Amino acid sequence: MADIPYQTEPIVLPAAAGGEIPNRKLVGKVLSVAIISATFQDDVLISTNGQSFFILPFSDSLQFIEPTEVWIGNQNGAANAVVVGSGTAKINRSFSSGGNVIVTGTAATSVADGANVAIGARADAVATTDVGTFSLIALIKRLLSKATFASAADLVSGASAACAGVNGEATVLAAPGAGLRNHVGTLLVSNNSATGSGFEIRDGAGGTVLFSGYIAPNTIGEPVQLAFPFPLRQPTADAILVVRQLAAGAVQASAAGYKAA
Repeated sequence: MADIPYQTEPIVLPAAAGGEIPNRKLVGKVLSVAIISATFQDDVLISTNGQSFFILPFSDSLQFIEPTEVWIGNQNGAANAVVVGSGTAKINRSFSSGGNVIVTGTAATSVADGANVAIGARADAVATTDVGTFSLIALIKRLLSKATFASAADLVSGASAACAGVNGEATVLAAPGAGLRNHVGTLLVSNNSATGSGFEIRDGAGGTVLFSGYIAPNTIGEPVQLAFPFPLRQPTADAILVVRQLAAGAVQASAAGYKAA
């Protein structure tokens, strides 16, 4: 074979006649080879010596270090129409507009915008719901938009002073800033008093109760630790996070999480 960077060749291989060696045809001495299409894709065989054959998956190509003689064989009981891509340049792949695998010669492997209806294009808008008809890319964009990736600058933590008196409150986390809310992932609650007490975690002073519980007396050295599978999100933007005790104990709390919209 002459030094041809890339070519395609249609080959019709007769039906397999039995025996160990399938009907075959010499492609030539090449550096790369791939099966672009075939009537019976799973029955196309490749050999580098004309004697030992193996299946070349339809989605793959063979790349050789040096020019190598290649035979194409057919093991199907019917004639097999095959299109072979081969040459002395590396064969890459991309996706056609129909989503089928094609050989693209020496072009860089890529996925063009609008290449595949099911996969989608880079320019696809974010999916508006979790159900419905959207491309995979649109759904991934929706997932990324809902995911939480907190940077070090967005991490928050704080500890309150001990609450005083019945319904006494103390600030656990400062207000996160305009348009932002505290999202609490971990909470520690203790009581430095001989009186047990119910407690509430509130959205701002006197605000909505986000979590409530009971803390036993004299637990300053053994605080109750709460890890929320889904962070407690303050409903009010730029609001402090507060702990309130319901009895005359000395409840205090520590919290860690992140700030986000």
